[in-house]
Amino acid sequence: GLINFPLEKSQENIEDIDWIKRISIKRLLPDTLKISIVENTPYAVFIEGPKKYLIDDEGEIITLINSFDKYSDLLTVTGSGGNLNISTLIKEININYPEILAKLNEVEFIENRRWNLILKQNIKIKLPEKKSLDQLEKLKQLDQEQKIFSSNIIEIDLREIGRATIKLPGGEQLKTGLDEV
Repeated sequence: GLINFPLEKSQENIEDIDWIKRISIKRLLPDTLKISIVENTPYAVFIEGPKKYLIDDEGEIITLINSFDKYSDLLTVTGSGGNLNISTLIKEININYPEILAKLNEVEFIENRRWNLILKQNIKIKLPEKKSLDQLEKLKQLDQEQKIFSSNIIEIDLREIGRATIKLPGGEQLKTGLDEV
């Protein structure tokens, strides 16, 4: 009967399945197994070279995918190590500027040290390596006061602390001090 059932080995085998995050198997004597499964939920598509992976909200790879079509509504993550750092970025954005999460289309991890955010309306936001949270907070104020996301800008460069350089479609650049915002 169940006395000889290999619980640990079965648990390991099932956890090897791509979509399984965690499993718990308990023996309820005399003749019952209680199995609890936590499934991996795709949060984003991580693109590394030609390969595309589904990743969860902690950046763990769930599975390799062939086609992007089915997952085009998910966030896209690019850049070496981007999957390993995505959960920190998302938590920080969620705390400081949760409204921007819904606008995010893609995040690029640049040179293993900083992020670019690409919004659904194709505005690129370049975050600095340090103090990116402060800059996001100031970006939020800038949008609330001047509705910059409703304008025709194509890029907001926040890499210089306390400043925002805003690019317009014709290549024109506007610099604004974020501390005055």
